[in-house]
Amino acid sequence: MRLLSCLIVVVFGFVAGEPAMARPLYVAHHLGGDSGAAMGEVAWVKVSGEPVDYWLKFGWSERELRIGIKLSPEAMEAGKYFHFCLDIENDSDFSYQEDDYHFSLSLPDGDGTVSSSLVRAGGETVTPSEVISGQGRQAGANWLVDIAVDLQALRDGPMKLGGDLGMMLELKQTPGPNPMPIHWGDLLFGDGLGKVSPLALQRMQKHQAELELRFQVHQADPVVSGELSEAARRDLARVRQRIVEAQRQEVDRGEVAGYLRSQQADGSWEDIRYYDSGLPDMAGGWEHLNRLLAIAVGIRFAGLGEDAREALYRGLDYWFDHDFIFTNWWRNEIGVPLQMGRIALLDDQLSEARVERIVEIMTRAKRPMTGQNLVWINKVTVMRGVLEGKPALVDRAFERIEDEVRISAGEGLQADYSFHQHGALLYSHGYGAEFLNDATQCFYWSQGGQFEMARKTRDLLESMVLEGNRWMALGQFADYAALGRNVARPESSGRYLARVATTLLEAGAERREELQALVASASGSGADGLAGNRYFHRSEFMVHRRPEFYASVNVYSRRMSGTEYLNGEGLKSYYLPDGATLFLKRGNEYEGILPVWDWRGIPGTTTPLGEGPLPRVGSGKSGSKGTTDFAGGVSDGWYGCVGYDYEKDDVSAKKAYFAFDWGLVCLGAQIDSTRGRALRTTVNQTLLKQAVTVSREGGVPDRMERGELRLSGGNSWASHNGLLYYFPGGQSVVVKAERQHGSWRELSRRESDDPLSEEVFTIEVAHAPDGKGAYAYAVVDEGQIKSASAFVDRLRFSVLENSAQLQAVLDEASGIVGLVFYEGGQLELGNGYELEVDRRCAILIQEGISGEFTLTVASPARETGEIRLSMERSSDGERRSVKIALPSGPHQAGSSVSERLAF
Repeated sequence: MRLLSCLIVVVFGFVAGEPAMARPLYVAHHLGGDSGAAMGEVAWVKVSGEPVDYWLKFGWSERELRIGIKLSPEAMEAGKYFHFCLDIENDSDFSYQEDDYHFSLSLPDGDGTVSSSLVRAGGETVTPSEVISGQGRQAGANWLVDIAVDLQALRDGPMKLGGDLGMMLELKQTPGPNPMPIHWGDLLFGDGLGKVSPLALQRMQKHQAELELRFQVHQADPVVSGELSEAARRDLARVRQRIVEAQRQEVDRGEVAGYLRSQQADGSWEDIRYYDSGLPDMAGGWEHLNRLLAIAVGIRFAGLGEDAREALYRGLDYWFDHDFIFTNWWRNEIGVPLQMGRIALLDDQLSEARVERIVEIMTRAKRPMTGQNLVWINKVTVMRGVLEGKPALVDRAFERIEDEVRISAGEGLQADYSFHQHGALLYSHGYGAEFLNDATQCFYWSQGGQFEMARKTRDLLESMVLEGNRWMALGQFADYAALGRNVARPESSGRYLARVATTLLEAGAERREELQALVASASGSGADGLAGNRYFHRSEFMVHRRPEFYASVNVYSRRMSGTEYLNGEGLKSYYLPDGATLFLKRGNEYEGILPVWDWRGIPGTTTPLGEGPLPRVGSGKSGSKGTTDFAGGVSDGWYGCVGYDYEKDDVSAKKAYFAFDWGLVCLGAQIDSTRGRALRTTVNQTLLKQAVTVSREGGVPDRMERGELRLSGGNSWASHNGLLYYFPGGQSVVVKAERQHGSWRELSRRESDDPLSEEVFTIEVAHAPDGKGAYAYAVVDEGQIKSASAFVDRLRFSVLENSAQLQAVLDEASGIVGLVFYEGGQLELGNGYELEVDRRCAILIQEGISGEFTLTVASPARETGEIRLSMERSSDGERRSVKIALPSGPHQAGSSVSERLAF
């Protein structure tokens, strides 16, 4: 066996106990033959100092990355683990991009086994055991840990000499502060002697210099010189006053009085489990801060006296003495600094020593991030700059927030005014709600002096709320599709829209009537009369609205993550984005249902029958992303349709949704389970508000109070709470009206396990395990029809085709035809014309006067280039054709475009 030379490590900057100011550069040896034995001959290099010794070495083969770690006994205390991250494209600083993988690795157990789990992945999630493994052993006084990563499985290809990736490794401790600095940097693949070409080294050094500059800009405060001008003092005072006013809220005097009575002499509370790592995120310590903030608000706005102020100071001193560190980086670097800043600004009698300690904690908010995380970090910096009297720091923080209020192809605000966070994941009512709230607040805080943000920033925020988030809410109801893991939080709602709209009005926004209407509807004091159809092509989500009802369709392709499981939240969300549909007339149809929902029967989804625990999002081969490229729709602003080539686990189907003035028509074809499992398509599952009316044999209506009923006759229907569910042809329809049970703890480890129950109405189509199943149904707003019988006797729609190649529906009243072509083809439209297209697409056809048609087309696969459409008049064979250029580019691909065709 050849002897390998010492591992090369080039370090640009390293400070023990703090994040590095610049990435170190590591070089991995190429391992030939027996990679395990070859790895043993790579020399250890010490990369950290106190409080414990720590060594690393790296090796690679074409497929596998090997990492050796040597730890002293002091590092082997119970409760410690490794946080290991890979940035495949080496471009995002371990944020939430598609190429980032974050793993937790245990220290070796008694037999040397190292277990692993996936903490987070911005893109398609992998099963940890398939790509990462570890083994440990004791060698003398030290522990040796060997980690092997199958990078080819993550990279879609072998590694090559001179290639690189970003790597981060830290030893963490639960609970308590992290004893080691973060070791992160560019990992360069060298030859068998640990050498790389001068060009590769030069390229990496240039890359590091750019990142070092970026880090320095984020980490270093602007240089302050000279005395503050009177104008600067006024500007800082105005910002402080606006921040304080933003904290104004009703104070529960009884609750705060309870905190004051139960606080112990040292400033702690006996009922808080500060060090219980079994709580998600060590939530006990977070509760301590929440109580301090409530006391500070009470002092400022409710006139609480000196006893409250003394309790606040005792609680702060207790925190300073223990400096609680959470298992989640967000709490440490954003959450705690934010809470501390709010408290410090609320109490203008804080001692200088306490303010200095709070400022020290707030300086932890410096990580370069994107989207809402960036806004949070710079909101903290605004507060810190006000506390420290540094206008240059405040100005720079406002600048960074303003820079993030822009259209992005990555995380953040999208071209269709939806919002992404944690990669390509629709989060308009989660992180997007926080983004809107914080960015509009900061815009308002900045106005009137040297910190003032530009009007275009306000205009973009105005568009985001009115063209994006408002569309995804009905009154105070926030659509589950846009919540991400926030769907597991009882407090999630659309009420935040009233705050955002109010702030924009205070900041001088121009669309005042719309914002005032939004304040009314989101606060519950006015009706929500928004109408139209909007397909959010960047997020593969359609909203269909009329003044009388709201409907939505949620699909996702391999370009998108459907939802997520993270930090103990989203335990049951596995099927949440899989073609889900919601139907609302009043906005309270699903209020309180989530803890008791059958999460295998989410409205609109086609899923296997079964019981027991649901898989977690990101588990199994399907991961957190879709598995096909065809998922999306088309919209002309008033009508729309969506097509979905659905595959998950062993289930596949072609699913399509067509939105008209009176409701939705939903089609399913080629429904199959390769394992032969019985399947169901859930039409709706909502709170039981009244007795259910169903059609018996011969269409005779009958009332159903409780229980389960199967409708198997032709053209069956059911009616409940203002919605008619109609099923043409002979389908096996199951209707249920029964009590369901659950708890919020089943959705999130953070929430209460108090048992809850609700009366629930469910309607579904059963599919036999043999053969290719299908379904067709309409969900109709009963306010727009005379009766169920009248609707059935004179249908408003015709299903033109429902196959694996094409799904199409004609709305008789409007003359609109919606079509989803899964491949090129042709179809008789039922209006005397035939349509032919040369490639897969989604189309709306609106017939006008004198043989004129408006064709609106989009590519659910986000394909570009031209699509050729031809129409032929059946009466005389007259034919017209048009070529339509599909929108392209990262912002517009998948959006809709219209052309006219006249005979």
